[in-house]
Amino acid sequence: MSSSKLEDQRSNTERTRENYHHGNLRTALIAGATDIIRQGGAEALSLRALAATIGVTHRASSAHFRNKDALVAAVLTNAYERLDRKLENALNVLEAPAVEQIVQAIATAYGAFARNEGELFLLMNGRRMNASGEHVDLERALQRVFGRVADAFSSKGIKKARLVELKSGKQDGELIALHVWACLSGVLVQRALGRIRVRDDLFETYMRDTAIRIAQGIR
Repeated sequence: MSSSKLEDQRSNTERTRENYHHGNLRTALIAGATDIIRQGGAEALSLRALAATIGVTHRASSAHFRNKDALVAAVLTNAYERLDRKLENALNVLEAPAVEQIVQAIATAYGAFARNEGELFLLMNGRRMNASGEHVDLERALQRVFGRVADAFSSKGIKKARLVELKSGKQDGELIALHVWACLSGVLVQRALGRIRVRDDLFETYMRDTAIRIAQGIR
C-alpha cells in the first residue's frame, strides 16, 4: 500500500472516530443492528462484527452496550417508540369514535408496521427480553404502546362508553385493549410466519375485516 493511500485510510479512520466521539456511536450501533435484524434476524447480529463494520473498536461499542442482549433491547426500544408514533398518528385523527373506528385505526397502523418490519416485528413478539427487569427503557417503551391502546378504549376514547371497575382492578378499557392487542398480534405473527397467507394487494382489506370481527366480539 502506498504511503498516500495509507494516510487516506488513517484519515478516514480518524474522521470516523471523531464522528462517533460525541454520542453518535450509540445511534449508529442501533441503526446498524436494526438493519442486520431486518435482513437476517437477531441470530445474524454480532456486536463485534457490527463495530468493525461501522469502523470502531469492539471496546468502543462495549462502552454503550455491554453485550448483544443490551443492543437488541435498545433496538426493540426504538422499534416500540416508532410503533407508538404510528399509533398516535392513527388515533389522533379520530373524533369521538365508536369502537369499530378505534379498532380499525389500531389494526391499520399495527398491520403496516408488522408488514414493513418483518423479522423485527417477530422479535418484538418473541421471548420476553426484559424478564429480569434490567432493560428499563424497553419496558417503558412497551408500556407506552399498550397505554396508548388502553387510553383509546377508555371513557375518553370511546363514544358513549360506560366503564365499570372490575374485580381485578383493571378498567374495561384496559381489558379491551389487552384482548384487541392479543388478537391483532396473533394474526400478524401467523402471517409473518407464513401460516396465514394473505396477498400483499389484499392485506389492507384483510386487516379491515379482522378489525371488524374483533370489534363485533367486543360488542
